[in-house]
Amino acid sequence: MRRFCTSGPVDKKTCYYVERPDVMKEALDHIENWRYFTVSAPRQTGKTTLLNDIVERIKDKYITLFLSFEDYKNIKTEKEFL
Repeated sequence: MRRFCTSGPVDKKTCYYVERPDVMKEALDHIENWRYFTVSAPRQTGKTTLLNDIVERIKDKYITLFLSFEDYKNIKTEKEFL
C-alpha cells in the first residue's frame, strides 16, 4: 500500500507521486538545447524528485553531477569548502 511522503525525495514505489510531464518536457528541452534552467518552488513540492527523474532520463546520454548547497552556510573556511 502506498503512503504520502512528507519529507525528502519521493520513492515512487512506496509513495504517491504525481507526474508532471509538462515540467519534465520543458526541462529536457532546455537540456537538449544546452540551456540553463532553475527549479524554484516552496518546500516539499517535489524539486529534488523532479531533478532525480531528469537524471534517470538523461544518464545514458549525458554525464550528470549532483551538488547540494544545503550546508553551505556552515562552511567557515576555504579548506572546509574544498
